[in-house]
Order: sequence, then C-alpha cells, then structure tokens
Amino acid sequence: MDIRDIKIDRYMLFDELKEALEAVRDYAPEIVELKEIGRTFQEREVFLLEITDRTYMAPDKKPGFYADACTHAEEFSGCNALLKLVLDLVNGYKDGDPDILDSLKYNTYYIVPRLNPDGIEAAMMGNPWCGNGRFAPGQTQLKDGFYWEDIDSNGVICNMRKEDPDGEWKISEKDPRLMTLRKPGEKGGTYYRLYPEGRIRGDVKNAGFQKPTDGNINRNYPGLWTPDAMQYGAGELPMSEPETKAVMDFFVSHRNIAMVFSLHTNAGVVLRPFTNQSDKYFKGRDKELFMNIGAIGTEELGYPVVSVFEEFTPEAEGVRGGTLNDYTYLMKGIPTIVIEQWNVGKESECGIDDPYPPDYLGEDAEIKVLKWAEEHLGERAYVDYMEYDHPELGKVEIGGFNRIRVFRNPPEDYLYDLSARTARVAMRLAECMPRMDIKDICQEHLSGDYYKITATVRNSGYLPTYLTAQAREVHDAEKVFLKLEGNAEIVCESDRDGIEGLEGRFGRNSEWSQWIYPWEAVEKTVSFVVKADMGTKLTLIAGNSRSGIVQKELIIKNE
Repeated sequence: MDIRDIKIDRYMLFDELKEALEAVRDYAPEIVELKEIGRTFQEREVFLLEITDRTYMAPDKKPGFYADACTHAEEFSGCNALLKLVLDLVNGYKDGDPDILDSLKYNTYYIVPRLNPDGIEAAMMGNPWCGNGRFAPGQTQLKDGFYWEDIDSNGVICNMRKEDPDGEWKISEKDPRLMTLRKPGEKGGTYYRLYPEGRIRGDVKNAGFQKPTDGNINRNYPGLWTPDAMQYGAGELPMSEPETKAVMDFFVSHRNIAMVFSLHTNAGVVLRPFTNQSDKYFKGRDKELFMNIGAIGTEELGYPVVSVFEEFTPEAEGVRGGTLNDYTYLMKGIPTIVIEQWNVGKESECGIDDPYPPDYLGEDAEIKVLKWAEEHLGERAYVDYMEYDHPELGKVEIGGFNRIRVFRNPPEDYLYDLSARTARVAMRLAECMPRMDIKDICQEHLSGDYYKITATVRNSGYLPTYLTAQAREVHDAEKVFLKLEGNAEIVCESDRDGIEGLEGRFGRNSEWSQWIYPWEAVEKTVSFVVKADMGTKLTLIAGNSRSGIVQKELIIKNE
C-alpha cells in the first residue's frame, strides 16, 4: 500500500489497517518502528508505532506520549484519529515542518491505533457487543436465555418486535418506522414487546437476558480492579486479557511515558479523574492541571471537561475500577486524558446531548435522529421491519436503527474532520510534557588541574519534571539527576542527590504575588569541582525518566 492510499474518511478492517501501518513504517523507517506488543485470543497483533527522531537521543531517553484507541469493540472511530496523528507526524517530518521536527526531536510517540482488534472486527460486522473476542459471537451468552445473533443474516443486529397486548411499545404515528413507548394506563391499541435480535436457549416462556460473558479491557487493568461478579467484564484476574497485559508490560518497560491519551466513543466529552471518588481527593493543584490540559480538547472539539466520578457515572453503585486511568494516573501519577468522541444527540440537534442519554431518547428526538442519520448514512442508518419466522418466538418482525453506525460511531463523512481535530489535541498535549535543557555552562580555572564547572538546568516545558502531585503522593516521582561523565575526577558537586523537581509553566497564571500558590523554581544552577587535564572532553547529563535526558559537552580549557 502507498501511504497516499491510507484514507482517514472510512473505516478499515484489520487486514487493511495492518497493511496501512506497514506502509507507514516502510515510508519513514528512520523515525517509525512498528512493534507487536501482544497477540489477541484470535491471534491478531496488537500493534504499536514508536515515532521519534532517532538522531537525537534514544527513544526511551525522551518524554513519551502514549495514545491508544479502540478499547471497546463498538467504539472504532478513534483508530482513524490516531492514524491521522501518525500521518501528520510522518508527513510533517518528510516536509520539514519545523513544529513537527521539534516535537520529534524532543518527544517519543507511542501509538496503539487499535487495542482491541478482535472486538472491532466483530463489531464492524454488526455484532453490538463482543468484548475483546475471547468468545465468538453467540458463545458469549453461556446461560439459558436470550443471546444476540444476526438471525436474518443481513449484517446488522437490530431489534425484534412481537405483538403482545401487554407490550410496552407501539408503532409511532408520527413515523411508522419507529417504535414509541406506550403511555401509562394506555389501552385500546396494538402493542409490542421489543427484544434484541437473536435466539433463545432453554425455556422460551421464562427466558431471561443474561449479560454476555466477555472481557471489558477497560475494567481489567490493575488499578482498583474488582472481580467480575462486582463489576461486569473485569475478567478473572487483573491483566487476564492479553490486550491489557500487553499495555501493562509496555508501561513497565517504558518509564519515560509522561502523558497518556485514550480515545473512546460516544459521549462527546473530555474525561478527567477520578473514576472512583470526588474531586476533594486531588492532591496539590492536580485538578487545575487537568482542567487546563483538558481545555485543549474543548478548544479543538467543543467537548466539556468532566469528572468520570462526578459527571460521567450514571449510577452511584456503578463506580468504575480497573480502567487505564486508574493505573496511569491514580497509581503512577501520569496525566491521563480520555476523549469520548462523538455525540449523536448533539450532532442531530435532537435536543438530548447528555453524556449518558437514556436508551430511548423519546419519539420526537428519535425522529430527528433518524432523519439526520439517513442524510449521512443512507440505507445503512435503518433497517425496515420485516416479518421473520423465529425458531423460538414464532412470527416476529426484525428491524430498527443500525445502532453501531448511528449512535456509537460517527458517519464516515464526519471522520476526516473529527480525526484531524482530535489529532491536533494529541499534538498539543504532547507539547505539554516536560522538556529539559542545559544552558550557561561556565568553567573557572581554580589552580593546577582543578576546575569549577557551573551550568543551569532548566525545564522549559509545561508540566513539572515530576508530572503531578499524585506522582509524589504514590512515591513515583523521580528527582532530576545530574552526572558529569568523562576522564576527570569529581572532587565535589552541589547536587549529588539530585534535584527534587523543576516546575514548568503550569500554575503561573498571573504575575507573582504573596497571595497566590507559591512559585517553585523552573531552573537551578549546579556546580562541580573536577580534577582534569586541559583538553579533556566532559559530558554533562541531566534529567529523569519522564522529563527526558539532555546532555551537553564541554572541553576543559585554561581560560
């Protein structure tokens, strides 16, 4: 595949995605390495692209920006946004774009475009929920009762309706293609029961609806993990799913990750911590930090910044745990921004754009959604109800919204613009990471072969070198270390145990005064006394895993 043939404005199945990623690698091998970090249950590769300028420091010596998409099977638009980010980086590098060149010089991008390739593959073929492919469609429901299946083999799993005088639904008088709820106490009409399209195993009359037995990758991370019986989809153990294990192994072996960016659908919000508790548990100024960097998503996408716990949890007893955010921020202190792309209520202007809208939007709202969907999706928006001789239920009709395409993901004519704006969010977030610099190196000849060397170590980035107050709270904040290497004897040094931390631009929202949060130093002057011969070449090195490493050379001169 030619890199010019990679299209952002349409969805790709796995084989085409794989071909596209290989094309990117082959087009710019000097900056792109394509890695397989894991394999799924169905033996598909979990790919990660490592993109950076390798002529300036090794990839793991720079702050790492980690991004992933497609954690959940029904949420596949994020892959296109990360592909756009990859193409912007690669094409910008080839074209000599100064901003891209600068970013690749000082940062390393780790991009997982499709974390859940098994689930995405099944969802794109119409299965409304298949977790991460641990089980094949139809096998996820192991107990007796209803289970999803495309019984009419049209590639879309919709609804089944069956006439029932005690049914909750009736055909809409405003648009007979849609169903609307029967009003309380209403009598005298033709009413229906609605079921998911599928089959019934076991007792038909007493058939129940059991939750599918399948993995939810974003409940399987080690932070705040709880058993599946307490939180649906959590798995047998933390990291029991191969995709989660792959991500965790990568994080453990890449201490340089300093920012995390994860894409989901379909609420149209920028999510920030916490998943399990209120804002009062933030340490230091971390809430302000998240509001500031989250505002980048608001500026580019128009999405509000909301707390998962405070504003994105529909039920108090449904507190999340085992999410990527619970590991990266709560346990490690790494700033983590999650974007829920897409909100069909907002785009269709149906009057309901809540992050968690009801499953049934209401008659008037769904009429507007259907009209909008047909304008953008045509025949793929909706399936007309057609009679079907169901093996267990007898005469039914199958039809309704193509919910994966309408409610869960944007139509393809939205993809390019949405992906481009989301890629800009990623680039801007990457530029918030710390950036180390060494400047003003001076040397003073003391006597004989003794010299004093001084230099200023500076953080010119936005985030502090320790990233967050939470990182300090969980004792995962590294000091800035200093080393002077070369053929010289170090007699003494000013900061042998390292520098506790250097602030960035964050928090300096006004001129200094005694009334605001105290400003800490963004730079520090360090000194060494060495014994060395004139002409000796020395290298001063400063930094830590997450702020990156910087080095400058000097030659001992008797001046």
